[in-house]
Amino acid sequence: MKQISIFAIGIFLCAQAVLAGNQQFGVGMNAGANYFVGDLPIEQSLMSPNIGLYGFYRFSPKFGFKLQTGFGQFGVNQTAGSITTAFIPVELIAMYYPLAWEKYQPFVHVGLGGMSFSIENSDRFNDAVGIGGAGLMMPLKSNLSLLVTSDFHITTGDDFDGAVVGRGDSYFSFQAG
Repeated sequence: MKQISIFAIGIFLCAQAVLAGNQQFGVGMNAGANYFVGDLPIEQSLMSPNIGLYGFYRFSPKFGFKLQTGFGQFGVNQTAGSITTAFIPVELIAMYYPLAWEKYQPFVHVGLGGMSFSIENSDRFNDAVGIGGAGLMMPLKSNLSLLVTSDFHITTGDDFDGAVVGRGDSYFSFQAG
């Protein structure tokens, strides 16, 4: 994991140098939190961390795409004890900027993705994800922006929390970077 992290940070720094000053392309790193919503009562979900790397392409003032990957976790308290699910998502998100403000650029987004996950170091499983949410991009300098997003992820599976009850599992995600 340490080698992957060093490699990812190296790619990020090289890409920043290559793309500096280009307003259409960008790369970034973010961190945030996930909150699981599934078969269990909401009070059993724990706020859990996530980190990510992303690249985006803004092909017009109103529209853009973001490709993101990273690492995240879900924590769930059950009667038998707590369970941690670790996952690696890959997401492609379409972004729409309804307002053309210079300093604050709010947007809404939808996307699709996939994830590989394991529950308490078990075998790895894969699942598809639908994504919807909103965010705000705030340019700080010509080559530096702050990106804040809040997303709702709907999964196709029902086994993130180790319980298959019949309702699909989903989660909220908040990220800044």
